[in-house]
Amino acid sequence: MLAGWDYRDFDRVKVDGTATLFLRTHVPTISMRNHTVRFSVDVDSELTEEQPPEIALWLVLVAVAAGLLLLGLIILLLWKCGFFRRANTRAMYEAKGQKAEMRIQPSETKRLTDDY
Repeated sequence: MLAGWDYRDFDRVKVDGTATLFLRTHVPTISMRNHTVRFSVDVDSELTEEQPPEIALWLVLVAVAAGLLLLGLIILLLWKCGFFRRANTRAMYEAKGQKAEMRIQPSETKRLTDDY
């Protein structure tokens, strides 16, 4: 066995061996002779760095254009809905300065004048 051997520094390793084929059976009508063969296996190392897959330039350009188009559409919709409108500061301060006025509603007048 090759236990304990380190083959990481080699480019090619050749393994030689023998293999025997035989049949184990208790059936007397089946017979087969043993057959032994020699074999050899060459193992080549292909240690290369895996390169990241290349993305086509046209695909990147189309993705960027689609992203910009989608961003522009979102900004346009927000603008149309008034998201970017700033409140007039003068009107905002005037609204804070006004005091609430109590006014009687027409339906309240009738209710207040009726005798119970």
